Amino acid sequence: MRSLAIRSLSVSSKLRILVHGEPTSSDPSGYDIAFLTGGSNRYTNAAYYPFVALPDILRTQANQSVEESTGVSKRPIDVLYQSSHCEPAREALAKLIGDACRRAGLSFVASGACTAGQPSASQRGQPGGEKGLQKTAKMMLAFERMQEGYDYLSEKLFMPMVAGAIPLYFGNGQHLMDTVRVNKERVLDRGNYGNDAAFVDAVITLLQDKDRLDAFSKQQLFDPEGPVDMSTQLPVVDQKLRALVDSNPTVKALRDRNGPSLTLSIEPATKFGAEDVVALFAHLLGLPADKLSLTDGSDADISVTQCCWPSQSRPLWHYFVALAFVALALALFSFSLRCGKERGLD
Repeated sequence: MRSLAIRSLSVSSKLRILVHGEPTSSDPSGYDIAFLTGGSNRYTNAAYYPFVALPDILRTQANQSVEESTGVSKRPIDVLYQSSHCEPAREALAKLIGDACRRAGLSFVASGACTAGQPSASQRGQPGGEKGLQKTAKMMLAFERMQEGYDYLSEKLFMPMVAGAIPLYFGNGQHLMDTVRVNKERVLDRGNYGNDAAFVDAVITLLQDKDRLDAFSKQQLFDPEGPVDMSTQLPVVDQKLRALVDSNPTVKALRDRNGPSLTLSIEPATKFGAEDVVALFAHLLGLPADKLSLTDGSDADISVTQCCWPSQSRPLWHYFVALAFVALALALFSFSLRCGKERGLD
């Protein structure tokens, strides 16, 4: 019993962190801290942080769209729908909006794998890339792959903002918007309407009133403080996340440790540079960036297991080498078969 008591009072010298960007995650109880895009409301050791949306949030604050001064009414596409996950609930609401647009003589464009049941005339490719098309839209559907009971806010809300378009939001991340200081008055949110029909009617009514449409789009995207901590150029850390980190005994021990710098490992590796990764986790954990270094070692002081944060892409030559090995293996196999047949003929 004595040994058990002593073990329960000891503080681990290693910090285990889970980063997960999907609507739901695996049980994070095996980690000290979990930074989740979805489901942070369900776990005591978890907090929301917009890892997947980071690039869009930073671009939005750094380069405020010109539409904030000119409006969006002159853009040719009324509503743009870009989605590759054709989930029934999202497709059904998108179809209602698309059908209503066609009845009102407005343009609804579907440019992804999902078409919302619209005719071919409403479907369009993306020869210049998805972002180029986004900048020609007045409104964009920002429909989440949400699961009931798991609060979730992904990059989908911020993509229209980067393009200067008005987000038509369908999801359950309303209170998470507060953590990144979104101005909800510039979002047309299905959650604010009693039913789908009322939401669709609000969309069409706004599109048909150019002055009101421009006024809506000219509103600030975020609250006056903005979503980015200007001293670090990184998204703000909200009170829940900061309290979670500050109360963790391992984090406290790492902050107090003297001697060589702390090491950080991420599995799988991300495509972001070492300096950016170190700056981000130093920011989140309240550590000096010059005290933290990225390593590939498995015995790092801070080990991060991540899902859905952009993974590190392999250099192109890796694929050419792999193809060469495949071609060589096929050639050898073909040669061995030919030799076998020749022996059989002999």
